[in-house]
Amino acid sequence: MDETRGRPPGRKIHWHTYALNHRSAWRHPLVGYVVGFLLAVSGLLSGLTHWHNSMPAFIPSTLLNLYMICVAFTWGFGPAIFTLGAGLLVIDLLYVEPYAMFFRRGDFYGVVFFVFFALAGIIIAAMVQQREAARVQAQQMAEEAREAQHRLENFIGLVSHELKTPLAATQGTVQLAKRKLRRYETDPLGPEQQERNNQIIRSVQQALNNAYSQTTVQTRLVNDLLDASRIHGQKLRLIQKPCELNQIVRAAVENQRAIAVNRRIELEEDPDTRLIVCVDADRIGQVIANYLSNALKYSPADRPVSVRLRQDGERVKVLVSDEGPGLPPQEQERIWTRFYRVSGIHSQHNSGVPHVGLGVGLHLCKGIIEQHHGEVGVDSELGEGSTFWFTLPLQECVQPIFETAVPL
Repeated sequence: MDETRGRPPGRKIHWHTYALNHRSAWRHPLVGYVVGFLLAVSGLLSGLTHWHNSMPAFIPSTLLNLYMICVAFTWGFGPAIFTLGAGLLVIDLLYVEPYAMFFRRGDFYGVVFFVFFALAGIIIAAMVQQREAARVQAQQMAEEAREAQHRLENFIGLVSHELKTPLAATQGTVQLAKRKLRRYETDPLGPEQQERNNQIIRSVQQALNNAYSQTTVQTRLVNDLLDASRIHGQKLRLIQKPCELNQIVRAAVENQRAIAVNRRIELEEDPDTRLIVCVDADRIGQVIANYLSNALKYSPADRPVSVRLRQDGERVKVLVSDEGPGLPPQEQERIWTRFYRVSGIHSQHNSGVPHVGLGVGLHLCKGIIEQHHGEVGVDSELGEGSTFWFTLPLQECVQPIFETAVPL
């Protein structure tokens, strides 16, 4: 999706649905049918009163057009046409020779008058309704533009904070390492200083390792932004070749185990089944790593995260389950949106994985899997944890290795 521009590409604006959801209850079309009926009844009663008292009658066609325009603007095309039909029936009963006589006698002028009057009413109702539809559409686009602008402003603030945090930590650890090395270089050497020197070296190595870890986080954030931009521009390229999905999953699990050494990640698979898929192994590993990172980030540290492989006919399904807080139903579609972050759900402080993120991880996963002709999804209930999954087709590549950039 294209979240920063107001509405996704190719998405049609259903103004009628929007109007029903945003109008007051009294503007529902059913109310319009009732109002149209009451207007026709009032015209009938007024005509009968004038006829009974031998009073001059009002101009029925003018009032009928006014009624129809008001109903079309307020309640839509259907109630306006109903009002037109009911009004023509009243005019037929009270004010003119019955319309049926025009057709029966072949009265050309009477027929033409009736037809043109009815067509004029329909055209007027359609024009008024289209004008209202254009207004509703403009209102929706304005609301979406405001929402996109608000999201962009939040994203700019988020990026500034998230990218600044690892940079500040890196600068601090590098400065600390420099000071320790400078002190190490100025200290006099002697036999009794050897152990102290070793301790200084180990502390400097630890500081540099921390700096490297922070720069790794920074690199991942920047790469996520670049990949999100490539997916949005339909420029994400894949190098696909036949791979064993079991090995890709195992490698991703082992990498996460090395990062979160205090967490338990369980892998469920059939070791006797080789699941061959035609994929970009690095990108699929990126998807699994993202799923695992989210599961570890939001689930309690004392609870395991499980990874399962399931074959379903000509497709294979990879599932990553956690025992975290779960997701409300209304959030389960939004989480795949670029730059979207679920509010009210916080990561665990002792998760063992970095907490920084820009809200593009799941969007990247969706784009990568869809370019592999697969599907993504989540099964979750509040308080019951979540299971994120994706599917891939079990098929061989036509060529041993090929490169694709399929539009999303």
